[in-house]
Amino acid sequence: FFNPEKDPFVVSKLKNSAMTPAGELDAAVDRDCFADTLESPRKFGAELELTIVDKKNSDPMPIAKDVIAKLPTDIREQFHLEHLWTDIEIVTKPHVSVSSFRDELEHLLGQLHNVLDQRGASLLWSGTHPNLGYQRQPHSTNIRNQHNVRRLADPSGLATKGLHFHFEASKNEAVPIINNIQTFFPLLVALSANSPVIEGNDTGFRSKRVSTWSSCMGVCGLTGPFDGWDDFESQIRDLKNAKRIDSMKDNYAFVRPTRFGTIEIRCCDTPMNVNQVISLLAVTRTLVEAICDGQFDNLKRRRDFLRAELHEAAQHGPEARLTNHRNELVSPQQWLDRLVYDIQPTAMTIGTDLAIRLAPQYLATNGSTEQLARYRRLLRNRQNEAVVTIPANRGRSDNWEIDWITAATSSAVTAALLMLLARIII
Repeated sequence: FFNPEKDPFVVSKLKNSAMTPAGELDAAVDRDCFADTLESPRKFGAELELTIVDKKNSDPMPIAKDVIAKLPTDIREQFHLEHLWTDIEIVTKPHVSVSSFRDELEHLLGQLHNVLDQRGASLLWSGTHPNLGYQRQPHSTNIRNQHNVRRLADPSGLATKGLHFHFEASKNEAVPIINNIQTFFPLLVALSANSPVIEGNDTGFRSKRVSTWSSCMGVCGLTGPFDGWDDFESQIRDLKNAKRIDSMKDNYAFVRPTRFGTIEIRCCDTPMNVNQVISLLAVTRTLVEAICDGQFDNLKRRRDFLRAELHEAAQHGPEARLTNHRNELVSPQQWLDRLVYDIQPTAMTIGTDLAIRLAPQYLATNGSTEQLARYRRLLRNRQNEAVVTIPANRGRSDNWEIDWITAATSSAVTAALLMLLARIII
């Protein structure tokens, strides 16, 4: 797993589509990518996508490539270019403990901020840029990205940002994880929802990112369930024969196996801060372990039912009504409270118990709720003098420092200020 030629969390040559010929991304994913058995504890990592913005006016800054070049050489390969030149992806190394994961993530963010400060830039923690959509942002024109634009019914999905987790899995664990973790995607989507505004408009969804990626082409969103690995390979083979995908890299399901021997979970929006990253990671990490231990073997959900639940979560976020793992209709916060209680024994065995106990507290504040509150306040005040607050933090805590900006808000200025709806790290 730590082989630098196979490590999904370190080497950018094989991962970064903005720097790599498309052919290098087409390596096959088969059962032999996964170990026969795992050494305990299970390793995990994450990919966090953020937008670089101007500190003064919060406009996106297409400087990601230059910023990466200025980073210290020992961590540079953990920062990747994305489709938009304004976006940057932070990729952690493999970890076995939540505390070491947090230490590294905060270190990487600190180093990134050191470079951004020199350019008068900062980071936007949001699943979308509230004021700009895909067409109005500079983006990569390499072969793979052009291919994706042609394949997508709605290319705005390429302007969204998310949080992806990787979990090491054995041959016998891969398919059960894929099948069963999707039952909890409505919960994870509702808790992380942070993309309600695009092009200055309320999209009607708390997670427009999930809504878009669930429908923009046929190999997005939910997948399976599969009877076993042969069944999974049969689906991939059918998709290739039908020319729907060229490789596994074109399979944009919210959960998928990788050629690095991990299961990648891709349903979460970029959340508000590091505390929320840790909370979502700890809950998902514990769920993966509980699934592998057979705790949810009897929890069966048909795909159509899950699709309806996922839509409810994407549309209403923390205000959704979802069917939990006990078949009770509850709010996302109620589901999380009960889930933390039920998976606590598993959490204690893998060292995530403290992190999941704190998860309901850190995830009680929702990014989409915060953005929409500011959006509606701006609309109410658009003909008056507006006072807009920019929450300033480095993603490390909920202790916000407040900066005040006063401006006369004509319609044009209101549009510019819509960017300030999102929580920005300064």
